[in-house]
Amino acid sequence: MTLGVLFIDVVLLATGRLSIHGASDEVAHLLTALLWGVLAFSVGLPVSLPFVALGGVFPDLDHVPMFLVGMESLPGSSRSVLHTLLVVLIFLDLAWWHRRWRWMWGSLALGVASHLVRDMATGTVILLWPVSGRPFSLPYLAYLGTLVLCIVLPALMPRRVRDKPVARLHRRTFEESAAPARHRPIGARRPQQQS
Repeated sequence: MTLGVLFIDVVLLATGRLSIHGASDEVAHLLTALLWGVLAFSVGLPVSLPFVALGGVFPDLDHVPMFLVGMESLPGSSRSVLHTLLVVLIFLDLAWWHRRWRWMWGSLALGVASHLVRDMATGTVILLWPVSGRPFSLPYLAYLGTLVLCIVLPALMPRRVRDKPVARLHRRTFEESAAPARHRPIGARRPQQQS
């Protein structure tokens, strides 16, 4: 996948055509998100790869209103509000408050974060909007380094983590997050143990 992303970026640099750029960039965002998702899954985080992939292309939904109705991008960037850290924080906040769907919101946040990192490596992002209008960028090699880490780190994981069956891990994580909390009513006493 990393080689696929690198190939896409070389083609984008060589052609510079907008029609090729749009479709190819989305594929690169999708592959980047999937690599990040595989790494998160290999370390035991409860993520869903389809939702990580969805989060990886989510910020580019802003292209639709930009092209159709001429919505303005943020000053100093060609990207809109969906390309900010605010979106990641909203998804993380939803993950914090909605335990049952934590895996979904966390997966979306991870995908959007991967999108922002790729966009900073291929341009600029007003990352801290609305707090700051400063554009952020990232060296392309640093971005490629994250992709290489997504491949190398799972291979270095202890065997017991890597060999855990996917379905069992997801089922256990989902059951834990969906299980109702077991609390005693306020003022209730603990049951007496019989001797």
